[in-house]
Amino acid sequence: MESTLTVPAGEAHSVALSTGDSARLHQWKGRILRGIPADHADHYRRLFDDGLVAALVERGLLVRSWIAPIRLDGFELVVEHERIECATYPREWTFGMLRDAALLVLQINDVASGFGYQTKDCHGYNILFSRGAPVYVDLGSFTPAPRGNRTLRSYEEFLRSYEYPLRLWTSCGSELGRRSVPRVGSLIPASTYAKIRWPVLRMFGDATLSRWIGRVHSARTLSLRDEAELGRRFTGWRGRAVRWLRESDLVSAPARIESIRRRVQELRPPNERSAWSDYHDTVDAQALTPRFRHALDRIRSLGATSVLEIAGNQGVLSRALASSGRIRVLCTDADAAALDQGRRAAQRVDSNLDWAILDPFRQETSPREAPPTERFRSDAVVALALTHHLLLTQGLDLREVLSVLGSFADRFVLIEFMPRGLWDGSAEPSVPDWYTEAWFRAEFERCFELLECTPLEPNRTLFVGRVRSAAP
Repeated sequence: MESTLTVPAGEAHSVALSTGDSARLHQWKGRILRGIPADHADHYRRLFDDGLVAALVERGLLVRSWIAPIRLDGFELVVEHERIECATYPREWTFGMLRDAALLVLQINDVASGFGYQTKDCHGYNILFSRGAPVYVDLGSFTPAPRGNRTLRSYEEFLRSYEYPLRLWTSCGSELGRRSVPRVGSLIPASTYAKIRWPVLRMFGDATLSRWIGRVHSARTLSLRDEAELGRRFTGWRGRAVRWLRESDLVSAPARIESIRRRVQELRPPNERSAWSDYHDTVDAQALTPRFRHALDRIRSLGATSVLEIAGNQGVLSRALASSGRIRVLCTDADAAALDQGRRAAQRVDSNLDWAILDPFRQETSPREAPPTERFRSDAVVALALTHHLLLTQGLDLREVLSVLGSFADRFVLIEFMPRGLWDGSAEPSVPDWYTEAWFRAEFERCFELLECTPLEPNRTLFVGRVRSAAP
């Protein structure tokens, strides 16, 4: 029999985003532990005993979880979860990632309903991405539901978390779509979405419109409510009306899992192109340019086990790095469309690669969230063909640029300097007098220990540095 391990008092630290749960998440020595109080322990045991957890884990829908022989002060039961290294939040997802997360929620509830459960909530903070695919991580959201009933219990929250933002992204563009994606503790109000989608509704106040929409959503999910309870609450003609609504396919159909799935699958991203969306279109990840090949070989020679690529576009270098399976790679860019193109290409092969929308110089944060510099921190940070845009177009200070890039690195940075600036390869480049390789090198050496300075192309010089606090 496996012995029980006791976590010493004060060593386990609660996870901020789980503070509202009855079962609290804790981190302890790199492990993820869910402490479950006595009044909820039997419910969690049933999730395992009924076979639900095993079925979801086997399908790759739920993070691998098990009842652990661990004693955590204040809790009767401890469930341990497999650690997912790179946590991305919904606002950092591309259109394709948000849609995949929505489809995961539907599949999770489809399977769970066969066991007599559904999720009581389904917001995006219950999902993490691992190796480019979404996985559900909140075991605490499963609650008993009528077995086999495919009406989605968390229908309204699903609309506000996924379908509304996806529809706004499709019809109004990525700017509004991304702003409507969930933030911690905040979903787009149904009344706001309705007024954008149907302008005629703007004549009504938010409170009135929200009340009407809420009643419609409640009617669509009446089949999940206890019939006897409804009979006691509604009598006479009201009772007959409620029974009709509860049994009507016409009313409940939009809230059924299969109906929602069809709607979500039909949604497509807007046909948007930034100046750099096609930057990697002509580059084959299996036939890297000498410049990419040099960076790839250098990263491997440094022994980095994790890499963050900033401004990675479609992730050609990231995909090559991740292909071996030995290096964990996160490809980021501010261009969501470019990331989605790369992610689609990467999904054709299994690789240790994740994706996130990130502009490290314009970060949105919340006190309840871990900052990107903590979640995305890696052995090595790679930033190719980026600094000239930041310095010459956006007017940022070089020391600030190097400081921000270095804040994501544990050991190494690989940063390109473009001596000819925004050179198009034909006309004579025009750059300020101060913009020189010597100027860049001097500042680089103030921030990092210089390991390499290699010209790769006429307008590309690769600087490789070690973070000064990192051991050789």
